[in-house]
Amino acid sequence: MYYDLVEQGSSPDFLAKRQMLRILFANHPYQKSTFNEEVIKNLTQKDLVPFFYNNYRPNNAHIILTSNLDLETAAIKVRRYLQRWQKREMRPAQPLSPESNNKKIRVCFIDTPKAKEATLYLGNVVIPATDPDIFPLLVMNQVLGGTPNSRLFLNLRESKEYAYQAFSQIDYYKNFSVFFINAKVRPEVVEASIQEILNEIRSITNKNVSTFEIEQAKSYIISNFPLQIESLADLTAKVAENKALNLGDDHWKRYYENIMLVTSDKVFELSRRIPLLTPVVVVVGDSNIVLNQFGKLIKEVEIFNDKGVYLGTYKFD
Repeated sequence: MYYDLVEQGSSPDFLAKRQMLRILFANHPYQKSTFNEEVIKNLTQKDLVPFFYNNYRPNNAHIILTSNLDLETAAIKVRRYLQRWQKREMRPAQPLSPESNNKKIRVCFIDTPKAKEATLYLGNVVIPATDPDIFPLLVMNQVLGGTPNSRLFLNLRESKEYAYQAFSQIDYYKNFSVFFINAKVRPEVVEASIQEILNEIRSITNKNVSTFEIEQAKSYIISNFPLQIESLADLTAKVAENKALNLGDDHWKRYYENIMLVTSDKVFELSRRIPLLTPVVVVVGDSNIVLNQFGKLIKEVEIFNDKGVYLGTYKFD
């Protein structure tokens, strides 16, 4: 794990996303998932054994078997190997909802000298996957940055020629989700790229998306879903996600119906409800090029090293 993290530490995407999550998960149990490689050195057997003993229990687990076997055979196999696995009273789970989402734009910078491009991540905490509005969120994400035909890509790459790529995405957690945008841009247009991304978000929050775009997005989501469960491994992962997030059987049974019920009005209402315009913004790039261009839109930038250690704040006149 140590050397894996060291290797990932050379990836601007890894550094940017980890820093974004560090800030979004501040004072939250999930912050532990954003540790740097030095933490691994200090872990001992005394740390691991109690965690295993307290958490790896049959009453705190799902076993998912995806294969050519019937339920009776599956039950026999599970019973044979796990019948001595004892239940145990579980400690009350820590609250998993963040204390709050990010309330104003916060810009952070990590210096990677001589980088030929700048990596941007903009994100905030939004609704959980169990929220009925998750389906309008899926459609909104598709319109904004789901594919190369979406607004962000067409604006930043095709129109402005600022970016090599620009997409949006949703990561799911137990009681909330993180909606984020990532882009690879030319280092001399970082501030302008952030402005264009925010402009695209404003366009969705200020007026309804066209019915044509909504129907196009819905069609893509529905046609793409079978590809997400094409292999046994993919199907197993989807079932595991469903169980872990407590989505219930209806999430799949009514997936097509729920997507088809999304309208332009529902997407508009959702966009006004969630904090899209106050993201944590993380920029990874060459400070000699990137920092010199701030000052028009962004008046204050927090500086961190690649381990996530705060180094100070750069303020612009």
